[in-house]
Amino acid sequence: MPILIDVLALVSQPPIGWICHLVILASLEVPAAITFSDWRRGPPSGEPGGRRDESARLAFGAVGLFLLRLIPIVAALLTEGAVVVVTPPLDRAVSALTTLFLIWVFAFPEPLRQADAALAGLSFGVLAALGVTWGLWAQEVAAGAAYYNRSVLETNWEIANILLLVGGIGLFSQRRKPYWSTGLWLLALLLAGHMAHYLFPFGDANVPGAVRLVEVIGLPLATTVFYRRAGAARPAVGAVGAVESELPRPLPQKSPLRQVFETFLITAVFYVAIDLTLGRFQVEGPSMEPSLYARQYLLVDKVSYLLSKPQRGDIIVFHHPLRPERDLIKRIVGLPGETILIESGVLSVNGQRFDEPYVSALADYSGVWTLGTQQYFVLGDNRNISSDSHLWGPVDRGQLIGRAIFIYWPPLTWGPVYHYTYATAP
Repeated sequence: MPILIDVLALVSQPPIGWICHLVILASLEVPAAITFSDWRRGPPSGEPGGRRDESARLAFGAVGLFLLRLIPIVAALLTEGAVVVVTPPLDRAVSALTTLFLIWVFAFPEPLRQADAALAGLSFGVLAALGVTWGLWAQEVAAGAAYYNRSVLETNWEIANILLLVGGIGLFSQRRKPYWSTGLWLLALLLAGHMAHYLFPFGDANVPGAVRLVEVIGLPLATTVFYRRAGAARPAVGAVGAVESELPRPLPQKSPLRQVFETFLITAVFYVAIDLTLGRFQVEGPSMEPSLYARQYLLVDKVSYLLSKPQRGDIIVFHHPLRPERDLIKRIVGLPGETILIESGVLSVNGQRFDEPYVSALADYSGVWTLGTQQYFVLGDNRNISSDSHLWGPVDRGQLIGRAIFIYWPPLTWGPVYHYTYATAP
């Protein structure tokens, strides 16, 4: 259970949430291209079996799903600083539209005017709800809200998604069209993810981790249906009227269980590799300004300090000495065995004064601290608005998590974390 919670927490934060989007895109891109190509090369409308109409619906569904999953990534890149306002409601609306497309593709493989009208009407309703949600959420963000999870607006979206999934499961059970059982399992998996997020959401996040996890496992399952239906719509080799040179190559076939297993295995390996070597950390508060700012996300190197010693000037993430469940980010200014003096706002180490061009203002406190053989003295760059070693003492080596190396969010601040090499004063 703790491992599952860690996984859900991981996919609830960028960049892993966006990487999951990319995995989904990769799985949907090939069937979208194949079904669209089949529709373009297929027989005219009205041919025996209505293959042209069925190919068009299949292509529309596959390409539609691909474009839906592409929209949140493009929106995040274009909205820059407004990403917190734009992407969380958009993400929930895309989930609802994805459910509608899946129901339409699986339950109505043949042309049916009422089903098409229902899809159009419900899609329009989702888009209208998105517009209203954007306005309300923008007001909440302006009032200080930072996380969409557990908000009333987000809860309403989850209820709507759950109702759509329940309705789709009932419709699949009633109509039982080809591949309906695969669609049933897919909707059931998505329903489990939405229920888990509804009951146990991660509050300090804007991404529904449980939903993203089941999407990255379940949506590739839909690709098997697109493959098989596209293959079934193709003329068989030797069929009357078929031109041998125009016959398409057989489609690659994978069982749903194999597709799910491969996707889950890739996700698990990726998670373990990242979690062992890199940490994710969100800056909270102004204690590291002007070097780092609140709500920035950082990658933390968890390996380098296993191979080398921390250096003065490193910006590090560590467990709070008095509250180990909380992680902090500060700059190392004192190494093991040293004596730290702060007087009139100036830092001295073992009697040598050090220049600190990165501080926002000189410290308005004074003190002397002597470090043990495994202790480090850490301070925030915003000296007078920082809870650090001058209040609760040095940090033990065992409490260090790693060295901050890269700012990956928001996009306008992408870049390496700059550490500092000290030079003693003349």
